[in-house]
Amino acid sequence: MNIGDRIKILRKDILDLTQAKFGEKIGLKSTAIGQMESGDRNVTDRTILLICNEFNVNEEWLRNGTGEMFIEKDSTIVAELASEYNLDLKGVKFIEAFLNLTSEQQAVLQDLALNFAKAIAKDDEVTATQQLDEDPIIDYELKAFKQELVAEQKGEIYSASENSEENSENQNLA
Repeated sequence: MNIGDRIKILRKDILDLTQAKFGEKIGLKSTAIGQMESGDRNVTDRTILLICNEFNVNEEWLRNGTGEMFIEKDSTIVAELASEYNLDLKGVKFIEAFLNLTSEQQAVLQDLALNFAKAIAKDDEVTATQQLDEDPIIDYELKAFKQELVAEQKGEIYSASENSEENSENQNLA
């Protein structure tokens, strides 16, 4: 079996594409595909790379007929992402499912995810604000600073570092 036969098997039996559709995907005319399959035209390195990249074909199989027809999943970009970001099987399946959606479906899912992220960020912001509002140290410092400002308005020298009992006594005296 030669490279032309393997291209024909890939195109017709595996991918179920016409010569025109197959050629369209790699930028060649159907006549060029037919000539390569019949052996009337040499298959260039460029064409081999186009076929391998477009259809995830193992270059060794296409050139020599050895090895698996398709590149194993472990060598795909998704597997690289899974490794880099420590994705579990659910994460990998999610990415693969997303990539198989139409562009319209992807846009809907992207909008949904962005709205979800904004809602989470807003909740985090509210929670952080609530936590700041309830911080006793900040409350104490605010009270002391307020007392210092009031004292300055009255012409007194007052330190915010004085304890709160002294601050309250001075406030009561004023």
